Amino acid sequence: MPDRQFDARAEIEILRTALAASHQQTAHMHQVFGGWEECAPCEKANDECDGDLACDKHSAWQKQVEAGHRSRAEVAVDRLRAELLEATTKLEIAERRNTDLADQLDERTRQLSGLLSVLDFDEKAVPA
Repeated sequence: MPDRQFDARAEIEILRTALAASHQQTAHMHQVFGGWEECAPCEKANDECDGDLACDKHSAWQKQVEAGHRSRAEVAVDRLRAELLEATTKLEIAERRNTDLADQLDERTRQLSGLLSVLDFDEKAVPA
């Protein structure tokens, strides 16, 4: 993934623009080839089977569609899933460590209570 920071909203906008461009491009072709609209460059491109000769609007829409195919949104989702898995694993390890520490604390507390009870007993045995 490139070094530039990922901006999910910008990537979503690229995908939306690509979807709209694809729709506009298809609608334009439908109108032209259906005979409801005239567009000399697109008609010429169709006659010559050369999409590169299509009109400027068609070419601009095609660039937007291609930008959508290059969107980094999927890559970002995969990266976020990996980060979530890593964070979840670290959390599970930390929770196990906390449980171990809590058990150790309980054991030390029992030991300390036992020592204090022995000291308390010894103090009572000594005459004042």
